[in-house]
Amino acid sequence: CTLFPQGCGYRCPFCHNSSLLPLGTPEQPMTEETVLAFLKKRQGTLDGVCFTGGEPLMQHDFLKETLEKCKEEGLHTAIETSGMTETEKIKDIAGLLDLMFYDVKHMDDEIHREVTGVSNSQILKNPAELAKIHDNIIVRIPVIPGINDSEENVAQTASYISALGIKCLELLPYHNLGECKYGQLGREYTLSDVKTPDKDFME
Repeated sequence: CTLFPQGCGYRCPFCHNSSLLPLGTPEQPMTEETVLAFLKKRQGTLDGVCFTGGEPLMQHDFLKETLEKCKEEGLHTAIETSGMTETEKIKDIAGLLDLMFYDVKHMDDEIHREVTGVSNSQILKNPAELAKIHDNIIVRIPVIPGINDSEENVAQTASYISALGIKCLELLPYHNLGECKYGQLGREYTLSDVKTPDKDFME
């Protein structure tokens, strides 16, 4: 892997990881060994690793090889994914993961397209397949006021994953950490007026 980008297939206006930021170079590529050496130096202070992004499954082969090495070292492994990937790719690494965090932005396909730029059909298909082979999946909803914070959307999400046998749903309050990064990239941050939901609303 010559580049280790942060990125994913979405273009969500509330995300601070919406651009490709290469950390490796052709002269000094990011390799599985580099990642493992980094983790080994911290053994004793960490028990595991969570691969996030962007979307880590955009680099499926790199991710799989790194996960295999992590398991050889006895590390607890987790992933945070948007699920926007081919089903076979995510199933291919499921056996190497102790825990999966799976984001669901919205149950309504039309709204999902408006907000993220893509359909949610693949995102909703993958948990159905994963639940058959993995028993530690946590579905997360980033709660963005005015976009997906309705009781109806949360209830529909809960009902859908419950029917699949997934037992845990987490609601994460929106934050505006992406605003300064958008400024650095010269891009407009369209949610400047959106406030983080307060504790009472989240409860």
